[in-house]
Amino acid sequence: MIFGSQEVMAPLVEPGEFYRGKRVNIEVIKVATDQDTPLIVREALVGLVISTIFDYKQMGKKLGTPVGSRLSYVKEVVETLKVAGKTEVAQVLEAMNSGELALYNFNEDEFVIS
Repeated sequence: MIFGSQEVMAPLVEPGEFYRGKRVNIEVIKVATDQDTPLIVREALVGLVISTIFDYKQMGKKLGTPVGSRLSYVKEVVETLKVAGKTEVAQVLEAMNSGELALYNFNEDEFVIS
């Protein structure tokens, strides 16, 4: 954590590369339209509170992140699904993503700040 703020330095894409991030909890309020993620995963996320670390202002240019979106590490989304009792869905998401630093994008119209 960066002293005197809610910001942290967090790894992104490559181990050893750190970027300024800020932990913000979001509640997923609707099924995402992302066709790269199976519908079963997108549906299971609705109603869950997810901890995110980056936003589009921080990562937009680097990753092409859409305006208004927030990003979470996939491993943290998987853990949230498991805690919610959605273990099979968590396994689906885990199987499609490799690497400790894989990110999951939540678009602006899919969540509210919690």
